[in-house]
Amino acid sequence: MIDTGLEGKNEYSGYQYKFVGKIPGYSEFNQCNFIHRFSFRYKNTRGTKRCIFVDVEEYDHQVFIVKFYLKHLKNSPKRFSATTQDRLCGRVLATCAKIMLFHFAKVNPYASFGFIGANGEGEDKHNTIRFRVYSPLAVRLFNPNNYIHAIKEEISAYIILSRANPDPLLAENVYRMFKKHYEGLA
Repeated sequence: MIDTGLEGKNEYSGYQYKFVGKIPGYSEFNQCNFIHRFSFRYKNTRGTKRCIFVDVEEYDHQVFIVKFYLKHLKNSPKRFSATTQDRLCGRVLATCAKIMLFHFAKVNPYASFGFIGANGEGEDKHNTIRFRVYSPLAVRLFNPNNYIHAIKEEISAYIILSRANPDPLLAENVYRMFKKHYEGLA
């Protein structure tokens, strides 16, 4: 059984979600091996009832990068930096964590994860507000006994490395991949 850290914590229980589909990957930057994109969606059941998409991109080294955005912003270049003021960050991140843990880590114990805390309008890409909010939640949602939590403040990246992965160069390879893929962020 996977220890999610979610049991008994209603504010971190997340939402019910649906698998939408899987498509072959492509690299916008042509520098990383983007293998697949898995898409999920859910509806915020409190307040505004907004539809939110969660995309999980699979890369080399069994790394999965999570991205989420509001449905109505799907084609917007600002979809990852939009804010809602719904104050449901814990539940949104718990939903993303459930997807990562139950759809990826459960079938692949070597799976590692990561995310970027996108910068808001007028905000520098270094140590963003989102990054500072998401980071402590990630520690609560991904058990440190099972994962190594690493941060790269200069690009607001949070990396969650599986302790089960036997690759001695995993951290180095993942950092290199992040740097290549997110070159425009540094």
